[in-house]
Amino acid sequence: MLNKGPALTSTRIDAKVRLDTPVSVSNRDVIVIFGYQDDTHYYYTHLSSDNTIYPHNGIFLVNGADRLRIDQQWNANRSHGAPPAITDEAWHGVRVDRRADTGEIAVYVDGSSKPVFTARDTTLGSGRVGFGSFDNIGQLRDLTVRGTPAK
Repeated sequence: MLNKGPALTSTRIDAKVRLDTPVSVSNRDVIVIFGYQDDTHYYYTHLSSDNTIYPHNGIFLVNGADRLRIDQQWNANRSHGAPPAITDEAWHGVRVDRRADTGEIAVYVDGSSKPVFTARDTTLGSGRVGFGSFDNIGQLRDLTVRGTPAK
């Protein structure tokens, strides 16, 4: 977690990420965290090569309970989401845009003008930014965070 500077409301995160776990592992992931208030209150986007199970490849809210999938691409009837966000071991540009006033969240990969994931949620008003993985090894570089400081 970035622990210096103010918590942010509306936020734009730009970074390059890489999944170092071999492509043969189906559940490879990295996550970009935003709106982080504490270990049980935050949003994150899960970037994965797997789009067939609930906790992979989408946008999630953790609000004092187990994660809740909030992206509009998930189809629970088919157990299928947006196309896999990252399928190789190369560096990928990732952008997360969050508008706190409307709750709009969009996640872009590799400079695409069309987001890979979108959501709308206003549960958490502000928080910090972070990076990680659940079970794998990944890297982050060229991180830029812009946002509106929380009051």
